[in-house]
Amino acid sequence: MSKENKLAQVFHFNLQGKREFKYDFLNKNSLASIDWKELQPSEPNYFFVPKNFDDIKEYEKGFKIDELFKKFSSGIETQKDYLAVKENKKELESILIDFTELSEEVLLKKYEIKEGRDWKVKTSKIDIQKNGIEKISPILYRPFDIRYSYLSGFSKGFVAYSRYEISRNLTFKDNIALLCCSRQTSSYFQHC
Repeated sequence: MSKENKLAQVFHFNLQGKREFKYDFLNKNSLASIDWKELQPSEPNYFFVPKNFDDIKEYEKGFKIDELFKKFSSGIETQKDYLAVKENKKELESILIDFTELSEEVLLKKYEIKEGRDWKVKTSKIDIQKNGIEKISPILYRPFDIRYSYLSGFSKGFVAYSRYEISRNLTFKDNIALLCCSRQTSSYFQHC
């Protein structure tokens, strides 16, 4: 923006400290005695504080989210939420006990199971028999919705994809995670 098109001059001065210090400074100074720094606000943000834009091109290039984190995944995928995710531990425990004691045929009928490529009664039974029913863990099913699931780390087991390498860091440790979509389908950001 040229000097002729400039909307206004913007000056900045930063004063930090407790209230009494600031009052004292203001009482001893005037607009003329303060060492103001003239800002050069520019489109689109017109910042009213000093900014260093030396690396703005690099900043605006951004980066892919998977370059930021060493480990990432698409999250737990049970493929049978009605079996593998329950509001209370006892209900899930009862299902797991059935999987250790009942035959495949009985389980298919009792729970009206339709098997898929990555979820089968046989491998679910193997998972539970191998790892025991103690692997019940609280999970954040949806925001603010804590439920229980079976996290053994056994791929294509009772939980088809527990994403154990990631989920264990959130389920068994006091950590936080950044949840975001891998693909944006709208023009504005709303995916974290």
